[in-house]
Amino acid sequence: MGIPKLYFYGDIEGLVPALKGLEGDGYFRLCGKDEGGFPVKAESGAENLVSCDGQSACIRFESRTLFFRQLGRLLGRLPEAFEEKTVKYFDELGAMFDLSRNNVISVEGFQGFMRKLALMGYTYIFLYMEDTYEVEELPYFGYMRGRYTQEELSRMDAYAADYGIELIPCIQTLGHLEKYLRWPVAFPIRDTENVLLVGAPETREFLRSILKAATAPFRSSRIHLGMDEAWGLGSGMYLAKNGYKPSLEILRDHLEMVMDVCREIDLEPMIWSDMFFRPLNESGDYYDQSPIEEKTLEQIRASIPEGLSLVYWDYYHAEKEVYSRLLEKHQQLTDRIVFAGGIWTWNGISPNQGKAFRVTREGLGACRERGIRNVCTTMWGDNGGETSSLCALIGMQLFGEYAYNEDPTNEEVFRSFRACCREDGQAFYDLRLLDEIPSVPEENLHSANPSKFLLYQNPLYGLFDRHVEDFLKDALKTAGRDPEDPAQMEAILFGEDEELHGLYDYYMDLAGKLRGYMRKSEGNALMFAHYANLAQFLADKAELGCAIRFAYDAGRDDLTEECMDRCAGLLEQLPALADTWRKLWRSTSKAVGFEVITIRLGALEAQLKYALECLDAFCHEGAKIEELELELLHYGSMRPRQEGAALDINCPFWDRIAAMNPVGGV
Repeated sequence: MGIPKLYFYGDIEGLVPALKGLEGDGYFRLCGKDEGGFPVKAESGAENLVSCDGQSACIRFESRTLFFRQLGRLLGRLPEAFEEKTVKYFDELGAMFDLSRNNVISVEGFQGFMRKLALMGYTYIFLYMEDTYEVEELPYFGYMRGRYTQEELSRMDAYAADYGIELIPCIQTLGHLEKYLRWPVAFPIRDTENVLLVGAPETREFLRSILKAATAPFRSSRIHLGMDEAWGLGSGMYLAKNGYKPSLEILRDHLEMVMDVCREIDLEPMIWSDMFFRPLNESGDYYDQSPIEEKTLEQIRASIPEGLSLVYWDYYHAEKEVYSRLLEKHQQLTDRIVFAGGIWTWNGISPNQGKAFRVTREGLGACRERGIRNVCTTMWGDNGGETSSLCALIGMQLFGEYAYNEDPTNEEVFRSFRACCREDGQAFYDLRLLDEIPSVPEENLHSANPSKFLLYQNPLYGLFDRHVEDFLKDALKTAGRDPEDPAQMEAILFGEDEELHGLYDYYMDLAGKLRGYMRKSEGNALMFAHYANLAQFLADKAELGCAIRFAYDAGRDDLTEECMDRCAGLLEQLPALADTWRKLWRSTSKAVGFEVITIRLGALEAQLKYALECLDAFCHEGAKIEELELELLHYGSMRPRQEGAALDINCPFWDRIAAMNPVGGV
């Protein structure tokens, strides 16, 4: 029906600024009744219901959050006649954005996310900020890291409130502080490279400063204190000053001190729960499902301060029963539990939608059965924030549907996504195909990320090329060819045999598919253009190392020249890939942080140029290429992957992909 013209009336006091924001996105045009606007009556009250008779509509709501959730339902069905009561399966529904892995979302970018999340029915947002917020008395805290000013955070908080969304700071008060602790001014409060020195007077003053700064801009009194993964707690300067003390005892001392500061400024704290559970479990594993002795339970219960909530984070398990057992262990400790699932944006360059959908369904299914009423989803940006948070929108839609829908199918999720984000849900879901390639099992539960390691690996070293070779051999077997016949390997690497389909064919087809989505996209054409550029680049890059090694071993000048042409072609494509990446980044985020991507792409450019020089010298002078004389092993194991799953490999860290020699440190 095109962009609908809507006339809102009734209990709309305070809603107009937010409605104008949605109008600016093109969801509808605000019109008067005499201008032909479709009447939508807003009625505040206890009943949550949205209805339409084809001539007018009504939204009854008990909170601003539910007004916008039901508006999203209305936009998805106008002008059909329907009536829908809103059922809440959870009292609170949150989303956490990682703002500490280089990619700090801009104020304007955040406002765009808030509008969409409001239509999905989210009640709060965690802002995960390790050091990316301003602390006036600590000038090196977040220095050159894109930190938010107090004014920026205040603007974001006010904007969120217009949509009925609570912004909650999510910081770190023990571990994960290596970005600040590297500065000499922070040495007096450093236990290890990333953990604070517990018990030091300077540490208490530091914590008082960051707690006040992190909470001052927000209406909310809630704060997430972090305290997860404090590896080596008590093993550095603490050990030198105080001698050995069990980590759980150190954690208790520190937590009590932080809670004292929280009480001073009237905060309602929560922490990640893993540091309680790891010492409890003999294996040291957070997700150990074995029972806990009652005596130990009593000790832990006694050590959890009154008013503290525990956040159980788990985005790994594909079985509801596992979540249920671990939730039960949490419920043995406290009734103040938040479940944190995850949308897999941290796997590399592209999102793992398959795994995100599976773990979300299993995890939230268990939460319902165990009576958990507060759930949130996380979007981490490990190793550089390479995946745009825009890719997570479809996962956020699924998470949101579980809060209001008994058992949403993918089709229902995609239909709601069309209403809330004005985009094709299938298109966003298909971004998984950059990693969920042939040879990676459906749903990608092992978190394979070939789009990252095939992009960044050095074509002469070929760290992952034994696996690419296995993939090509599997493809030859599938086509009824002899995988050990060099002529057949040459055919799939260099030939135009239409019966043979390698990674080149797969990624070229995917590039075409993504360009099709780009042309149809309402507002995310740039995102699809970027991933289409990536797929096209991977088409030429994925098998390059194997092709180079084949040409070199065969001593074939003709094949070597073809490899040189591929290197030259990739160097011509690289600026376009860098350009769309930069524009996509800047469309939602601050500029600071993208320099890391330019470093990585610059290294790739240098490696391609070097490979071209080596191949030219080999072809025209017979020069040996030392790197190609090295024997290749399978990545991380002497054994190849099982047949049919050659590229089911996870390697999420750039420095481990780009070089085996150290790229930093000593």
